[in-house]
Amino acid sequence: MNTRHLLISCWLTLCTSLPGTAVPPIIVTGTQGHSVSLRPGIPVGPDIPEVQWICLSPRIKIVKYLNGSITYFSNDQYKNRITFHPGNVSLEIRDLRRNDTGDYEVIVTAASSGAEKKTIVRLEVYEPVSGANILVQNINGTYNLTLTCSVTSGNPTSFSWWRRGEVTGDNSSHHFWKHGEMIQVHCTAEIEDVVYRCEASNPISEDTAQVRLGNVCNLDTCSECQRKELGFSYLPVTGV
Repeated sequence: MNTRHLLISCWLTLCTSLPGTAVPPIIVTGTQGHSVSLRPGIPVGPDIPEVQWICLSPRIKIVKYLNGSITYFSNDQYKNRITFHPGNVSLEIRDLRRNDTGDYEVIVTAASSGAEKKTIVRLEVYEPVSGANILVQNINGTYNLTLTCSVTSGNPTSFSWWRRGEVTGDNSSHHFWKHGEMIQVHCTAEIEDVVYRCEASNPISEDTAQVRLGNVCNLDTCSECQRKELGFSYLPVTGV
């Protein structure tokens, strides 16, 4: 190996071993009100003398394991909701809350060398999506309709629109607003009897709502659209 290759090899070894270098955190997804287990994702032996779990923002010490003894630190955030499992050094959090979302650091001390291994586990807590609904609005008495999808609960939510079993894109017939929850549709004979379905979702759940435009997109009386009692909301408006 020449000098140049040796220097490159040493530099790479140094960078991958330096503490604080960018290592992607382990992502764990949890459901509000349920339990989750945070695991360090690093090899651990049966003779680990010391383990610490710390919430990083705000910085809160959660639990410390030292030579077989477990100490839970007193704080209101995790009171009566956590259990440390020495067998796999995981941290169980019960009755998950939205504000449990954040980065958790686990510090494992090796018995033989006393060296510390640190890992970041990122917990993302979501509320199940429910109550999907479509609001149909007429724009200035024209043949243009705005469909707005909303949910009564669930965070954060992404939206997608389906027409005849296919995802609807942003094109000449459709135009999206905001984060995809609003779509503008032009009334034509082609779509008058088409069903549009909105899918609201997050990483743990989804909910859907649908509307048949034939119920509201009457080409003969579109400028005089009236509210329809068809399981969705329909209100004429003066603009968007």
